[in-house]
Amino acid sequence: MKADREERVPQDVTPALIRDLEERSAVGTHKYGRPLSTFNGRQALQDAYEEALDLTQYLKQALMEQEARQRKLMPEPPRRYQVGGPPANWKHWAPLLDGVPVGHCTAFDVDEGWVQVWTLEGLGQERPLRAAHLPQRRFYGRVEALPMPEWKELVNQRGALQIGKDDPSGVPVPGTELSHPVRQP
Repeated sequence: MKADREERVPQDVTPALIRDLEERSAVGTHKYGRPLSTFNGRQALQDAYEEALDLTQYLKQALMEQEARQRKLMPEPPRRYQVGGPPANWKHWAPLLDGVPVGHCTAFDVDEGWVQVWTLEGLGQERPLRAAHLPQRRFYGRVEALPMPEWKELVNQRGALQIGKDDPSGVPVPGTELSHPVRQP
């Protein structure tokens, strides 16, 4: 725990960079008998370009390895989901319906191909409210669960499916109305 806190202490990057440059210069001097200098007969732009290509490969390797580690840590996406019910990971997953992010989702089923959402009042306003006195709506199509960070990125790019109280689409789900007030997010 203490080591973890020590790693999070802000540090000036420049001195560390200077040390690395000095170490690389020493390696070059040892390998070639002198430090890198101008007019040494080499094509500096070609050398730098080739080093940049190598760097790009190292970066892609690191990204692929990081992604593989994250996938290994991330559980399989749920096939069925319900806010406030099993699986208790609603902050980790969110649905797409036919490739479109779904907002205000209360439940979904990947195998049966449906999502269920709150009906909203004040749609188009900065913070629409859940119309708890109205039944939730169910929509059918191709459903997939995405990790929340990927879902949020898609919402930022494309927006999300949201259903207003005057929107006739979707199938009302009887019994999903609430008779008591709901705390809004």
